Amino acid sequence: MGGIIAREYEIPCASGFMGIMAIIKDGDLLEVDGK
Repeated sequence: MGGIIAREYEIPCASGFMGIMAIIKDGDLLEVDGK
């Protein structure tokens, strides 16, 4: 649903990262390109 709202407001959105919380640990630095 967030992707639909982001599309309508023309803002970047990253979604669909199933299981990502098992990989990312507290303090990890992430860079996400929403273009």
